[in-house]
Amino acid sequence: MKLTPTLYVRSWIAKLHPPMPTTPQENKQLLSLLSSSFQRRLDDAHPPVQPKENMPQASVCVSGPAVDNSSARATVDHLQSLLHHPLLAQNAAHPPKAQTEAAQAATMMDQAMLRGQADLDLVDRCMQVYLRTLQGGQVKDEFRLGRRISAWFTSSNPATKERFLSSPGALCNAVPILYADGLEGVVWEWLGVLYSRKVDVVDCQGETEVPMASKPSQWVLQETHLTFLMIKEALRRSRLNAAVQQLVQACAYMSNTGRMSSLVRSSQPWQASTRAVTLALLRRRHRHGLSAVLFEQFLDHRSSWADPDSLTSKLIPLYHPTRPSAQELAMTVEQANDSIPVHFDHIKVMSGSAQKVVLNALLDGAQLLLLQDSSSVRQAQLILDLVEKQFPNLSDFKQKEATQKRIQSFRQTILPQQFVDHPIGVI
Repeated sequence: MKLTPTLYVRSWIAKLHPPMPTTPQENKQLLSLLSSSFQRRLDDAHPPVQPKENMPQASVCVSGPAVDNSSARATVDHLQSLLHHPLLAQNAAHPPKAQTEAAQAATMMDQAMLRGQADLDLVDRCMQVYLRTLQGGQVKDEFRLGRRISAWFTSSNPATKERFLSSPGALCNAVPILYADGLEGVVWEWLGVLYSRKVDVVDCQGETEVPMASKPSQWVLQETHLTFLMIKEALRRSRLNAAVQQLVQACAYMSNTGRMSSLVRSSQPWQASTRAVTLALLRRRHRHGLSAVLFEQFLDHRSSWADPDSLTSKLIPLYHPTRPSAQELAMTVEQANDSIPVHFDHIKVMSGSAQKVVLNALLDGAQLLLLQDSSSVRQAQLILDLVEKQFPNLSDFKQKEATQKRIQSFRQTILPQQFVDHPIGVI
């Protein structure tokens, strides 16, 4: 008899999905087949281990005369062999992976906050532990410490907040964590807390004496320190535009509010901020990406620097996006004959990569003067003479050679390879 299409489909489905057993006997047979097939595949992949003689036996509660002791013993042996199968056994040579340091720091801080015992010392220890993991790679979202630090600061009393913001070590640990966790806004809020404090302008100028513990200028130094940490993180992420904007805003705010003083200019954080931004800009040369307006603002605020007449500050106009100029550099080289060795002494104490950045900028200045007019050739030669005098190992040619050839020879000696854009290492 010819099958209809419907019967064909049913037959095909029956082959793919056999019908379920309908009787207890069929159920038992199917279960036996599946168990033996699974056991055979398991034994092929992982040969079973016979139970040892001294293996602890599981306590089996047997009652009633109908239960055979040999059957119970066989069941226990079977269960023990399964429990001690290599697939289920724990390998002593490979213990469970220990909790990461980030998880430890997060757990420690969570427990301390729940108990109300999260003081600054404990939070600082947690941040130090967390930073070690952060430097090694990515951290799971559930263990990120940034939001915990923010919540702890928000819930702290004014005395704890004051102690935290006046602790350079704690800020050095906290700022990188918050930036890594995308919480830059929290750091800006901390800077706002420092800015919102009333500062005695007279004291900042050094005209009065107050106890060091309550001296307002100490808070101004904390502002500069936090500003430096924020600039450092911006440069670490190759965000030169943001770093320059922040430095310009800090200069303008401190000048307008009377916070700027010789104490601030000579402080290590302020000098480190200006030096880091300057070297980052000189490193990128004409590829800095700053607008003409922002570049002009950056130049205008050089008076707030510790040494506005330094040689490196005179190199910045070389890379103006619309009006590059070497006049400040030429005037400094011509008029400061006695102080030139001092300028180069500052360069010589820099790291090797920073020295190359500054020397390459000097060559850019000589090149720019050479392209202007014939009267500037002498100034370009003077710059090259000074570089050769201060760094005699850079070139072995004679001064009578052509200026352009001298510049090319210097470049081949100073810049044998490309720089890595990482200005933090030269601070």
